[in-house]
Amino acid sequence: MRTTALVVLATLIANTAPTEAGVEVKKSREGMTYSIRIPAGYIHQQGARLVFAMHGRGDVHTRFMSVVQGASYLNNTILIAPNAPTNAQWALADLPVIAALVDEIKARYHVTRTIFFGFSMGAYCSFSMGLRYPDKIQAVIPHSGGIPMQVPSKGIEDQVFYVIHGDADAVVPVSQSQTAVERLKQSGVKRLHYREIPGLGHSMHPQASQDAFKWVETTLGPAAAPLGNAEASKAIAALGDALKGKDWTAATELFESVKGAPLQRRRAIAGLVKKALKADVSKLSLAAIAAAGELGAAGLGPLKSVSKKDDVLSAAAAQALAKTHSPKAFKLLLGHLKGKSEDVAVAAAEGLGAHGGLPAIPLLIRGLKSAGGEEKSQRRAALLAALKRITGKSFESAKDWSRWFAKSSR
Repeated sequence: MRTTALVVLATLIANTAPTEAGVEVKKSREGMTYSIRIPAGYIHQQGARLVFAMHGRGDVHTRFMSVVQGASYLNNTILIAPNAPTNAQWALADLPVIAALVDEIKARYHVTRTIFFGFSMGAYCSFSMGLRYPDKIQAVIPHSGGIPMQVPSKGIEDQVFYVIHGDADAVVPVSQSQTAVERLKQSGVKRLHYREIPGLGHSMHPQASQDAFKWVETTLGPAAAPLGNAEASKAIAALGDALKGKDWTAATELFESVKGAPLQRRRAIAGLVKKALKADVSKLSLAAIAAAGELGAAGLGPLKSVSKKDDVLSAAAAQALAKTHSPKAFKLLLGHLKGKSEDVAVAAAEGLGAHGGLPAIPLLIRGLKSAGGEEKSQRRAALLAALKRITGKSFESAKDWSRWFAKSSR
């Protein structure tokens, strides 16, 4: 696959621009050699996303880094290209070593999210990392690969996958990705996109790769700065004390401090959100609702309990539901989009436009179908704006949107 890597290099560089940052070769604590590029102008307080670029069989980390580092859409990214330790190919035994490298980089830099991108055998490895370590990795972009392991029956529902494959691939059959997508669907993965490129052989497709990263970022939404376990525990304890002491002002401010808490602390925060909502204090409720939007699926319970009689709180809850990126929130959001309140429907549409990602498109189209009449003009405008924001397309009728979506989903 060395010749394939050269083809990849030629095709990708033609559509990208170089960055100013340099590349270094290092060795991890576990002994894995890797290339690393820190983006120019990196500021620790702001952080950056982390992308692992996994090379194919027969390739090496330095060559694959030369491919991906030129992509302009990865300019503001911490790039890592590990080197396969045995015969230039990845094995399942390498996964714990790669996971340790993820932790090592996160300990050294301020990482806002982690994405694995792999080509060929690197795609197989990326699939495996996303399935084995959903707590460490937020999204996976496998290009021309497949799944070489058993898919977990639970725990991967919230993982994000954008799968790419050419239908003329004579090295790794396209059926490998087709089967992988079906297996992921059967395991409950909802945030999943599959793109099959007509006429593409075993080489990377520059535009599809760029589109994949755009889709992933849209689907994941803005990243919250991560908190360490100790820091999160301290913030949660302080918030609990403020609520217990009915210090509503302090509690309102402290809800901001628990954003970015680790997955294992989110249920505790959800419990505090419920307590705050019971206090029936407007500013506190709004702060609690906003915090619930950062909790993923754990935030759904508290957000369901928000009073539908208060349009201000309901509108805030609609935006927070969209921010959870949970497929289970969609049914609730559809109710908001088709509900009686214009303000709440507009908030739901705006929330989906900002945070819902491409899976929100059919939901917005369904909302548009019921947004007829002059009294719903504001709602209709918000729905159209959300669809344009996500897709970059402009249509005026629900019929045209439905036709376009059906065609683009094939």
